Amino acid sequence: MTKFWRLFTSDYVQDFVDTVSIPTGDELIESYTSHLDKELKIHKEKISNFF
Repeated sequence: MTKFWRLFTSDYVQDFVDTVSIPTGDELIESYTSHLDKELKIHKEKISNFF
């Protein structure tokens, strides 16, 4: 059943899906938290410079 969708898609779409890497849930969470940490660091530095 995992390849069932291939029956209804063009070769172009199949090639595209095969070449694209889809991130896992853990990779998405890591990316989000690292971006959030960078933003927090910037704001912490601004606050510390203010005081």
